[in-house]
Amino acid sequence: MSEAPIGLVLSIRPVFAEAIFRREKTVELRRAFHRRWSGAKVLLYASSPRMAAFGTATIAQVERLEIAELWAKHGQSIGGTRERVDQYFTGRAAGYALSVKDTKRFERPVTLDELRERFGSVRPPQSYSVIRHGSAWAWALGTSRRD
Repeated sequence: MSEAPIGLVLSIRPVFAEAIFRREKTVELRRAFHRRWSGAKVLLYASSPRMAAFGTATIAQVERLEIAELWAKHGQSIGGTRERVDQYFTGRAAGYALSVKDTKRFERPVTLDELRERFGSVRPPQSYSVIRHGSAWAWALGTSRRD
């Protein structure tokens, strides 16, 4: 039996990661996700060109909504235009809105290079990944206790 996950790592474009920490963006979108992650602690990883874990948040709520309903309910909180949302969800009738809360920016980001120096081969997820005890992502998640 495997150990229970301790959280998730979410890959986010740097511009959206910054907006989350400024609290201008409180809803992250995903094409695929699962409601069981409501309440989970997440490590926010800013993708290329930043390639660093910047902080943590908690997923307050996960909603699966039709795209029009998702926009009507969360359009002001997602940090993007309706056109970008439609483009992101092309071919999908519904999407997932992840409401985030309790954001905390690390005093010093944890770079992908730093993780690779400590743990060898580390690959950031395309969308999200489960964090297990002893992993590079678990170590990065623990860095929130140092500041």
